[in-house]
Amino acid sequence: MSSRSISFLQLPLITKPEPSPEENAYYAEYWRVMGRIFDRDFPQGEAYTIPELPLWVTRLSAVARRLDWTPRLVDFASYTGPERNIDVGDLAGQVRATAPSLVAMSPYTANYQLAVALARGIKRLAPRTTVVVGGPHVSELPQESLRDGFDYVVVGRGEAPLAHLLSELSAGRRPGNGYPGLLVPGPGERTAERRELFQDYWTMEADYGVLPRGYPLHYARIYATLGCPYRCSFCADTLWIGMKPYLQDTERLRRELTRMKERFDPAVLFVGDEVFTLNHDHCSAVIDLLGEVGIPWFCQTRANLLVRDSDRKLLAKMPDAGCRLINIGAESTDSEVIQNLQKRITADQLHAACERAKEHDLAVLTYWMVGAPGESRRSADATLDDMVGLLDAGLTDLVDYFICTPYPGTSIYRDPGKYNVTIEPKPWRLWREDIPSVMSTVELPAAEIYDLWLAGLRRITSVMRAESMQSAP
Repeated sequence: MSSRSISFLQLPLITKPEPSPEENAYYAEYWRVMGRIFDRDFPQGEAYTIPELPLWVTRLSAVARRLDWTPRLVDFASYTGPERNIDVGDLAGQVRATAPSLVAMSPYTANYQLAVALARGIKRLAPRTTVVVGGPHVSELPQESLRDGFDYVVVGRGEAPLAHLLSELSAGRRPGNGYPGLLVPGPGERTAERRELFQDYWTMEADYGVLPRGYPLHYARIYATLGCPYRCSFCADTLWIGMKPYLQDTERLRRELTRMKERFDPAVLFVGDEVFTLNHDHCSAVIDLLGEVGIPWFCQTRANLLVRDSDRKLLAKMPDAGCRLINIGAESTDSEVIQNLQKRITADQLHAACERAKEHDLAVLTYWMVGAPGESRRSADATLDDMVGLLDAGLTDLVDYFICTPYPGTSIYRDPGKYNVTIEPKPWRLWREDIPSVMSTVELPAAEIYDLWLAGLRRITSVMRAESMQSAP
């Protein structure tokens, strides 16, 4: 047994101390509809706080085991809640109790400062413990993370950099800069390049053994494809998953799903591919596989990838294979806003895509935002009218509606002048989609964007509630 251990920290998410009445009412209807679609109860609250399998841990744990390191999950997901309720000292003490040689974490933007505080707490209690951080936020801002006290920063995909780091530490060496995707304070820290997908990613099976049986979750995410060839200006995912789509072999995916089902028995699967219907042949094979697995599932794609004649064959197969819901990115129906978001779709395509899905008895969720570059009160109101029109017409069952936030890694964040927006340098914990924005457009200050969002939630909730009353027996 290896004497070296690595603790992977699943950080808590930070919620608002007191959600607005509009949010509480919206989520009550949201989860009621979701429960109807999947014939099960879902917990109430913000959608992003619903427990799911920490896939990043299972992938990196497999790397560690292969190099004779002992991996361990330290799961703080149950601490999710208002920041004032999270005792960082207590969490650091729990990490120390696992006596790890190395600690790894992958924060989002909104809980990055929590990760910094936790790393410093761990170093105070156990100065010789190596603390590594990765993920999309730090991949865009690695030098800031080095200044914040992390020993190593992983830029981009983490499998290969972690393998290099663990190999070097096992040999008694502490690697410096020069290996792509791995940064350490000191000379050359600006020269490391971001790694694309680890070459063995699809051949190396996820280590589900690092997670306890009965891990609490309401759905499990899987990926049949990693990567997205589109360049939406508000999306930072390409920083994390890359632009080139990588297809998983369906037989490997079958083994992964079989092991996942045996160990966790998830009630719902989410195919997290950014554009599930991008590659028809591969998508068709995955649909067949999901039908064999027999777990209800949902997926996401783009409107323009549902309106081609050849897309009908995919949609026709989905319901019998267990698909209950398809998520479609809308964002806006204003042509200027769509152009600024670099969506490369039209409002007509969105309407047609929703119609296609409903023709094949699929429920539809559409993603929307307010406060994007070029947004005005007129365009925000018009988009809301269109959104509600789709709900009224029964072409959309659910909507995700949030405030446009220029997360690090997005084109908007990198070049706000190009999009004619102003970004305020607020603390990272305030970079959220459900509070007054860090960004203002030419016509809309952040406070007004927030008011428009709350008004939109009220209207959406009213429509969903009316629809439920009409459909009640």
